[in-house]
Amino acid sequence: MKTVKTKKIGLIIFARMQSKRFPGKVLFNLYNNKSSLKLIFDNLKKNKRKFNIIVATSKNKSDKKIVNFCKTNKIKYFLGNHHNVFKRTLDCIKKFELDYFVRICADRPLFDISVMNKMISLILKNNYDIVTNSNPRTFPKGLTCEVVKADIFYNVKLKNLSENFKEHILNYFYANKNYKIYKFKTKLQKKFILKNLALDKKSDVKKLQNILSYLKRKKKIVNTLNIQRYFSENY
Repeated sequence: MKTVKTKKIGLIIFARMQSKRFPGKVLFNLYNNKSSLKLIFDNLKKNKRKFNIIVATSKNKSDKKIVNFCKTNKIKYFLGNHHNVFKRTLDCIKKFELDYFVRICADRPLFDISVMNKMISLILKNNYDIVTNSNPRTFPKGLTCEVVKADIFYNVKLKNLSENFKEHILNYFYANKNYKIYKFKTKLQKKFILKNLALDKKSDVKKLQNILSYLKRKKKIVNTLNIQRYFSENY
């Protein structure tokens, strides 16, 4: 009987301390003595489906605090190129021998694992190259998720990449019609989709704290529909 190889899936959290608008935001004490990075990690750990969780940061001296955070919390981490995030991603998926990975930004403390699980199932079942709710945007910024087949990175010539493609790692594939991309969507209010729920600036802190406090008070898990309900009830 032929053995079917289990696909190796990694949840890669991209984290860096440098930020023009909010330096150090990923380790900022956001809610209940937890940073955005810690909130994401704790949420991913609760998932019934178990995947490799990896923090991809850089070799830059400024990111040493992220490395220390990973060591303290016993999280796998990868140190790669600081400016060329595309190369950092490629090197990370090679090191951990991933077949698929989920791209997660460390400034997304409301990341929805239930949406992620649905997207992972879709890519495995249909052999897509990418499943996305980010391009075009069908979810609010901060609730975006992208699941990627790792081997599409291997055939890209790094020396030909523009600065945009080096920093925004999936834009190269979105701009190229040769890839099989599924645009994930669900029924959400249009005004909700337009919201920014990421930790971009210091002014975002209070908004995110209010949402997290609401979910805790209502004993609701962090997911898209519960967050939409918060806005329906409060605005």
